[in-house]
Amino acid sequence: MNLNPDLINLIYDVPLGNSQWTAVLKKLRDVMQAGLALMYVFPPKGPPVVFATEPESDVIWDDYRAHYWTLDPWQSAIKRYQAFNVMQSGEKLLDFNAFQKTSFYNDYWHHWGFKHTAGGYVRTKMVEFIIGIPRLMCRPTYTAAELRVFNYYVAHMRRALEMEGMNGQSLPQYFYQSALGSHFGLTKSEASLALALIKYDGLKEASEALSRSYNTSKSQLAAVFRKTETNSQMALVKRLLTRTE
Repeated sequence: MNLNPDLINLIYDVPLGNSQWTAVLKKLRDVMQAGLALMYVFPPKGPPVVFATEPESDVIWDDYRAHYWTLDPWQSAIKRYQAFNVMQSGEKLLDFNAFQKTSFYNDYWHHWGFKHTAGGYVRTKMVEFIIGIPRLMCRPTYTAAELRVFNYYVAHMRRALEMEGMNGQSLPQYFYQSALGSHFGLTKSEASLALALIKYDGLKEASEALSRSYNTSKSQLAAVFRKTETNSQMALVKRLLTRTE
């Protein structure tokens, strides 16, 4: 399978505000010859933000929300495997013969035409998400070569997702404010100022965007510098943008 440059471009268009994660997932679904693609992005606290190729209103989700989410083995299998940032085939994640005997498979998964899948749990210091790309029955299981390509795309999604939360609009800012608080010990106000300095040109513009006085922001910035061990706005932005390494 050849790499698709259009998909890579689409991934990095998200932080620029020129694309959305649902568009990325649709392209990923088609490139990987899957029947569905979905992504659960987890904040430090609270429910995940879900992106999928089929909208939330699609009938495929009705039975799932009503009952089958309690029987879904994929999410628990991915978490249990604990091979973070590595995409695996469904056969690797669980006993596929046993899976085919379950109510989830026979009454839901098979009903909607799915059989084989691939996915994984992606973890960074700031963002965690589960991604899955189930295939329709007419398609074979994922090969090792296809999984390597999937891993390549997901690595780029991981980087873009980190950037998108600070520069774009798809993810709520509290994802990153909470993570900055956990990682650097920033308060909510300090974290929101640090993020604003990435999006806006200088402390004055960031202060105006946050509806704060310049003097208040200046005091908070001093605390941010101390906690992040930086001494300039440029060094701070660089630290935030490279914190996942």
